[in-house]
Amino acid sequence: MTSGKSEQTPNTRTVLKGKDAAKLWHKGIVEWNLWVEENPDADVDFSNFDFSKLRPLCRDGVLSFANFEFPKGNVSFAFARFGNGDVDFENAHFKAGKIDFSGAEFGVGKINFEFTHFEEGEVSFANTDFGTGDVIFHCTHFGDGRVSFEKTKFGDGDISFFGSQFGTGNIIFTHSVHGKGSIGFIYTQFGCGNLLFNDVTLKERQLVFKEAQLGEGMYEFKRVFFGLPVNLVDLIDTKKVTQLNFQGSIFDADVDMGSISLTQPVNLIDTEFHGKLNLDTIDCQLTREPFNPKMQFLLKAKDNKVHLCFERLAQLAATHSTQEKFEEYKCKQYRSRRWLVDNPAKSTFDLCFSGIAGYGYDFKRPVITLVASWIIFSLLYFALTFTAHDYCSSVSTPINISWSSMVPVVQVAAEIREQFTAVCMSKNTRGLLQFFMLLQGTFALICYGLLFTAAWRKYR
Repeated sequence: MTSGKSEQTPNTRTVLKGKDAAKLWHKGIVEWNLWVEENPDADVDFSNFDFSKLRPLCRDGVLSFANFEFPKGNVSFAFARFGNGDVDFENAHFKAGKIDFSGAEFGVGKINFEFTHFEEGEVSFANTDFGTGDVIFHCTHFGDGRVSFEKTKFGDGDISFFGSQFGTGNIIFTHSVHGKGSIGFIYTQFGCGNLLFNDVTLKERQLVFKEAQLGEGMYEFKRVFFGLPVNLVDLIDTKKVTQLNFQGSIFDADVDMGSISLTQPVNLIDTEFHGKLNLDTIDCQLTREPFNPKMQFLLKAKDNKVHLCFERLAQLAATHSTQEKFEEYKCKQYRSRRWLVDNPAKSTFDLCFSGIAGYGYDFKRPVITLVASWIIFSLLYFALTFTAHDYCSSVSTPINISWSSMVPVVQVAAEIREQFTAVCMSKNTRGLLQFFMLLQGTFALICYGLLFTAAWRKYR
């Protein structure tokens, strides 16, 4: 049996804390892991403990928890003081409880969480001061709990999540403070949680995403100041991303969005770009919003500012990209504002608005659309006329038309209509005639509506 002292909580769970926990840790990994094996559900509490006094007793002055196993209960290093020197949690294994480093203070030295395994519990580094030195989370596994670096202070040194894996919990860097260096998500695998990087100043720290695999969450960088180039290269599974949001951010250097494909437009509303912006390889698709059963007929669907995002992209493309890219975003801006209805007329309206939505910035193309629509509707009317002719032929004297290759099709159609009208009137089929005349008028109104809408969008 190990000799580590512990306390009992009111719910009979063992708590190893303070000096007792420090003594057991100082005995080494064998004694520690044996105690954990005997107390698998215990809590470990190093909160407010000053580890800096134990550095002279440690090998090379390194505070090491490498390969340590922790019990399933909560583990707290809240407001612990580690002092100057390296801190090593390499390959440590934290179980399902909450892992709390909030308010901890690190000094000058490397902080290593390489290959550390966090299971299902929440991991909090909120308000932690990492001091000066590299912070390494290489190949670290985070469970489905929330991972918080909110209001965390990072000094000079690189922050690396190389090859790390996140679960379904949110990853929060909001209001964090940064010194010099880089923060890299290279080959990082994200889960379904959101990455929230809002209200941060990265004046001398470079943000790098390279071949990171994104999940089905939101990636927000709102109101961030980027002082160094931003590099989003070769991101994987970007179509899963719910939203990529840089609203209100300032880019003081070049931005390379890389070759990314999104199902929603990247939000660059109210952003400022003082360097080069590469939009040429971005593919922002337009997806239909889910239908709202309470929406009434012809009520415009909410698009969650999608059209505003495309409008902003079109403005940026006008100065930072090609004319083709500008026209693409302008087209999608119009398409994002189309009508959504849930009735038999849905397909008709969707066809009409989609037919001219991509041509609002060019007046020549609506004319082509109008002509093509008129031809199609004329052919439909012609087919309906012959259908009615066959119907009337069964109840009246057949209509005689002399076909000739020299007679224009329009003249033939006019002759059919004249004799068809006479037949309908003679047989009291006025309702049928009015029905087909109504169809013809509807087709004409739709065609003129296409031209009017295109002209209004062009010159409004």
